[in-house]
Amino acid sequence: MKRSLLFLPVAIVFILTGCTKTQVIIPNITVITTVNPADWKYDNSTKTYYANIAMPEITSQVNATDAIVVSVSFGNDLYELIPDIYNGYSFYVSHQSGTLTIEAENQFATTTPPGTPMLVKIVIIPSN
Repeated sequence: MKRSLLFLPVAIVFILTGCTKTQVIIPNITVITTVNPADWKYDNSTKTYYANIAMPEITSQVNATDAIVVSVSFGNDLYELIPDIYNGYSFYVSHQSGTLTIEAENQFATTTPPGTPMLVKIVIIPSN
């Protein structure tokens, strides 16, 4: 009986010490840049405007394995994730090694680029 009473506290100690929380922090890279109205170029074949952003942080490894999240702000510290529709434009994003491209397609098929500066937040999240 004494052995079973001694066993119980020892078992509880092992169970409680075996359940520890570990916090894993995944470092990321955040780049903030501005796309100005003059930065947009028109692609006549797709009927869209696009802006290329040089991103040396997007290596071939990052492009192949990591997550790239892009959000934009047109003021007031309000960020919206791309893809997004804002002020009559549909915004899309694509990326390859060294470059991130934002496309803007006007819903009304006009050939005018977005007319206000756009703050772009690009977050690269590593993956295992």
